[in-house]
Amino acid sequence: MYGAKDISKLTGRSIASAYEFIKKLQEQFKKEDSTRIVINGKIPIYYFNKVVLGIDSVESQIKKVPIK
Repeated sequence: MYGAKDISKLTGRSIASAYEFIKKLQEQFKKEDSTRIVINGKIPIYYFNKVVLGIDSVESQIKKVPIK
């Protein structure tokens, strides 16, 4: 799972902005399937990769995108 620090590094946003971004992604994630469980301040790696980066593969469910 990606946290706010990961999202901040990947998107160039501040930590506070990353938390807001995660919150919006979580809302969208839950809207797709209301039975999904979300963890505050976290977003599944595969979901971030799919929605934000356009990577939709099994590999994206396993590996984090390298953060430099």
